[in-house]
Amino acid sequence: MKIFLLLSFLIVVTPQQAQKFTVDPDELKQPLAFKELTEPGLHAVSITRRFSGEREGKLLSTAEATYPPREEVLKCMRPLRPGEKEPTEPVLWSCGKSDGTHLPFAITKGAVAYFIKHSDALRRGEIQSRYLQRTSFSYEADISRRESYRVGDAAHRDVYVVTMRLGWHQTCGEVPDMCSMILEKSRKIVLDKNGLILAVEGDGAPMPLFT
Repeated sequence: MKIFLLLSFLIVVTPQQAQKFTVDPDELKQPLAFKELTEPGLHAVSITRRFSGEREGKLLSTAEATYPPREEVLKCMRPLRPGEKEPTEPVLWSCGKSDGTHLPFAITKGAVAYFIKHSDALRRGEIQSRYLQRTSFSYEADISRRESYRVGDAAHRDVYVVTMRLGWHQTCGEVPDMCSMILEKSRKIVLDKNGLILAVEGDGAPMPLFT
């Protein structure tokens, strides 16, 4: 029996470091188009995105389209084998795969879309893996306006804070604690009213614990 509990080394980004983050323009043009999504069954999906009005919707979509620096993501991937080349197009929210599933360095629209498609492919039988007999994916996001919000030593005033939470559970059979992988991750992004990224919390490489 083994349980994989994936935790993260949390990275707190200062305003100067936040300038290194990029907002994907294509994802801004095609953001997640729903507030809620529910798919029950062996490969369940549950998504809730909370926001009020057009401004908050755009700011939430901006946060979801915010990607960490490429070099930070590459650092979290497994070391290259002798003669192996660095991937030309790495998945810029992922540290690689474990038992057939990507492990997110950061929660982004791309990560959410991947887990939705991953669950759909499993539901249709397009993916066959003994580790993926049952799965569940959850994503929650909300946005709130704050008069003041502190990240490390920096205090930000009159800002919006987007909080994202992602959960994934996969198991090889009916018994929940038998050859299972459990992933829980969160991310916070602080933006001004114009959508400028001021700070990011929660990005980091998942660390598997075996028991």
